[in-house]
Amino acid sequence: MPQLEQDDWPAKSSIAAQLVGNLYRCRNHIWDRDAELLERHKLTWPQFAVLAMLRGESADYSLTPT
Repeated sequence: MPQLEQDDWPAKSSIAAQLVGNLYRCRNHIWDRDAELLERHKLTWPQFAVLAMLRGESADYSLTPT
């Protein structure tokens, strides 16, 4: 692999690189908040996914307590 010289690197990061970094930080923030919420309600991700799916279904596909 060729050695990169200091002049080969851009002076500052591009808008795209800044955007990717910001999106990654937002994703981590959301992920951490979701994990805290699931832990508080003693749910796992699969359990939450099932509950979210059932919540979004129409009455024809809903479950009853029995």
